[in-house]
Amino acid sequence: MSQYKCDSYEDPRNIVDRRLRGTPKSAKSRSSMPTAVVPSPSITMIDVDAVGALEERRSFHHFRIRTADGLSGAFESGFWSRLVLQLSHSEPAIKHALIALGAAHENYQADRVDSLIAPGLALKQYNRAISLLNQQIAHSSRRATEVTLICCLIFVCFESVQGNYDAAIVHLKSGIGILKGRNLTAVTEVSREVPYLDPETDEDELTELFTRLDVSASAFLDIQPPQLAISLSESLHDLASQRFRDLAEARK
Repeated sequence: MSQYKCDSYEDPRNIVDRRLRGTPKSAKSRSSMPTAVVPSPSITMIDVDAVGALEERRSFHHFRIRTADGLSGAFESGFWSRLVLQLSHSEPAIKHALIALGAAHENYQADRVDSLIAPGLALKQYNRAISLLNQQIAHSSRRATEVTLICCLIFVCFESVQGNYDAAIVHLKSGIGILKGRNLTAVTEVSREVPYLDPETDEDELTELFTRLDVSASAFLDIQPPQLAISLSESLHDLASQRFRDLAEARK
């Protein structure tokens, strides 16, 4: 009979736990010996939701999970799924505008019957966003212009969800006016600040969103003709025979 004893395998979870804590296997047997204390590594959780009161965080979460997908539709939108969420952590006006839109959208989905949203939250956050945006506009910079354009789009969506189409048109016209008269390059050269919007991706999508809203408002609300020019670089014959890489390219 063999004199060697085969001990059972150690629970792998204990091995992982020791490695995280920096504790050797024979620590118990050497408990009387002085050992160096190795602190366990800290894990920092990144909070993707807004910082604020519980009701604000709830409405922001609703926007991130429900509203953004609804606004994007069948086509992926970096503006709604990425850009506005990122900027909401550094621009309070955008954050409160998204909270207002999220609250209004949840009320709309619940048909104002069984909504858990606090009464008046959407309007309160909307007014807060406008107040913060007015402070932002006082600073003539490219970032201020970009934040204003983004908030205009969010306000158009907010008023539309509320059924206030006249107010939505006012915000739409304001955004279109900024788009038509802006000179972001000149502003950037003066301020030397890093812009929020990537000229090759974010700016194009922002302009596209305004253009689609402009056309929709003209078609369905019987107002003035579209103010933003829609340019077709190719003839219809060329477009008919063209192959697109994906739905996003075909949509353009």
